[in-house]
Amino acid sequence: MSTVNAGESVPVLYMHDGQNVFAPDAFFGGWQASQSADALIEVGSLRPVLIVAIDNTPARLDEYSHVTDDIGDGPIGGLGDAYADFVVGGVMPFVESRYPVLTGPENTAVLGSSMGGLISLHLAHLHPELFGHVGSMSGTLGWGTFGLDNETMLERYADGAPWGVSVYLDSGGAGPCPAGGTDNYCEAVELAAVLRDQGWMDEIDLYYRWGSGQPHN
Repeated sequence: MSTVNAGESVPVLYMHDGQNVFAPDAFFGGWQASQSADALIEVGSLRPVLIVAIDNTPARLDEYSHVTDDIGDGPIGGLGDAYADFVVGGVMPFVESRYPVLTGPENTAVLGSSMGGLISLHLAHLHPELFGHVGSMSGTLGWGTFGLDNETMLERYADGAPWGVSVYLDSGGAGPCPAGGTDNYCEAVELAAVLRDQGWMDEIDLYYRWGSGQPHN
């Protein structure tokens, strides 16, 4: 969190895979979120914000998925509800009791990449009363159907996306679609279309970005 005036409260951004959030030498190069936020705040493009980085565990695939799937070694995943309970019932009260943060969905965002993007969308779907903004970077939106036939997050949002929540989606990669795309490109395109069909509007409450041919990093 950049320096703020004494007594000033700030919005909160919760990010998954916390080991990657701040360190420039982290896995896949790290996101360097603090440097990016500071640069945007300095030029007035972003208000001061508290970024909370929640480390993953060795059970990352289990905890970051809403249903089970099979990626080659038998069923795995499906502990997303328990992870959501940990964030909502443990992490958020801890942060709110110790730091000068604003609460309410308009001041609270959740963001992640790959499986972290999937669990971010799951959190927003479960708790739109808490998270008013959600971001999925190269989200693994096909999870559930790689080796099994379970509900994907695409299907869950098609059945009823969390109205009132602003959504950011991105990916690298490319088609062909609907199958064969890289870096979850096709799934991101499809989810953006699903949201538009339900009333989301580009650059108002839907922000879709594509880095043509960019890898999964």
